[in-house]
Amino acid sequence: MRAVFNPRNTQVSLEQTSAKLNPKIRGWLNYYIRFGKCSAANVFLYLNVLLRRCTEEKFRLCSHKAVLLKYETIVQSNGNLFIHWQKGIIY
Repeated sequence: MRAVFNPRNTQVSLEQTSAKLNPKIRGWLNYYIRFGKCSAANVFLYLNVLLRRCTEEKFRLCSHKAVLLKYETIVQSNGNLFIHWQKGIIY
């Protein structure tokens, strides 16, 4: 995960990030749905925290509320960008 996704790199767009991460996310979904549903929540929670941190760095937002609002607007406008967003895992 760390080799593919760096939240501090603001030059990379979410589309490029999703192109790199979607095959891995698809594999994680297939594995965790079959073998560990409880662990899947932790994995995707961590991934969404990294995506929120990427939003915070890219748009230079200071408050937690502003980060959450911007993240929610990105999810609403680009709901098909990441595989886990398509499945409804957006928390």
